[in-house]
Amino acid sequence: MTTAITMQGDMTPERVDRDLEWLKRSLPSLREDQEVRRQAKTVISSHSKPAHPAEISARVLALLNSYYDKDSPVSIQEIEAEDWVEALKNYPYWAIERACRWWKSDENGYRRKRPLEGDIVDRCKAHMQPILAAKILLQADLRGPKNWMPD
Repeated sequence: MTTAITMQGDMTPERVDRDLEWLKRSLPSLREDQEVRRQAKTVISSHSKPAHPAEISARVLALLNSYYDKDSPVSIQEIEAEDWVEALKNYPYWAIERACRWWKSDENGYRRKRPLEGDIVDRCKAHMQPILAAKILLQADLRGPKNWMPD
């Protein structure tokens, strides 16, 4: 089995893709394979570190820069930035970046509209699904019935 362990600072998109795919494939093994459980915990930990507020602000600014600016006063822009940081503070940078890029992509039918914080939070949640699923399985009672997970 291929090991997928990412060290801090090595969050290239290719590495994140590889680790998330490994995590998805490993979900059925999390129940009993202690080595897979250990590796999954490492992947979850390294991929769940919340982004720094300055990173969030910069990424959101880059996202919103493409949209019409209302010439709001700087004080209002700062409050808006704080709202974005508050909404995204629990997500890792890689998920925020992917959510922002997705928003502007041709895959998103609403891309011509300026996103709200909740739009990007929803997409971050979607990108974090393999991590959430693995966390749930790791917290599950290992003594329960072995066939509780669907094939």
